[in-house]
Amino acid sequence: MLKLWYQDMAAVRRAAPDWAAMPVIEDRAELRALRKDVAEAAAKGAITPAQGDALVRIVNTVLGML
Repeated sequence: MLKLWYQDMAAVRRAAPDWAAMPVIEDRAELRALRKDVAEAAAKGAITPAQGDALVRIVNTVLGML
């Protein structure tokens, strides 16, 4: 679900990188790992803090729906 949102919405709104290689998330543990990876990527400068914040918010929303 995150992959589809990011490809369809985020890429249209911003000049963000294409995350087509992002794996399909299958359970809550993988979402938690994704949240950690996004935070680390933002801390290392691989993505902007704004992108990291937006992605972490999406992951938290999806976690809340499961």
